[in-house]
Amino acid sequence: MRPIILGPFDYDNEAYTTNLWIAEGFTAYYQDVIVHRTKLYPTDNFLALMAAQISALENQPGLKVQTLSASSYDAWIKAYRPNENSNNTGISYYTKGALVGLLLDLEIINDSKGKHALDDVMKYMYTEYYKVKKGATPMPSLSWALKSLPVKS
Repeated sequence: MRPIILGPFDYDNEAYTTNLWIAEGFTAYYQDVIVHRTKLYPTDNFLALMAAQISALENQPGLKVQTLSASSYDAWIKAYRPNENSNNTGISYYTKGALVGLLLDLEIINDSKGKHALDDVMKYMYTEYYKVKKGATPMPSLSWALKSLPVKS
């Protein structure tokens, strides 16, 4: 999913958005999920990787300072211009976004008793916004897509 603000691409100017955690974080989550699904990561390795990411985020002082949406918005200001205090004042929208993707996936799987997953939301968003509307994703639609899934059994 690509937020509307990021396209068409203008490589001469910065594009500020609070939604990089969805676009980049979910991609980071799926990169590990896909490798696990190919059986290149045994389940124990995949779970250890997720646990390590959770631990790294929980132990980052910036977690108590910067929100996930602020981390996305500040990418051009702080993430790409780190300093000696960056770890204390910020978080990675890649890491926390991936973990939000994991939690969201687990919540959908649990609520639907295994009938649905985050994959279903991603397929809907791809079909609706890329194939049908031929464009980027208005991020409030993600919330709508999540709410519209018949996840409760």
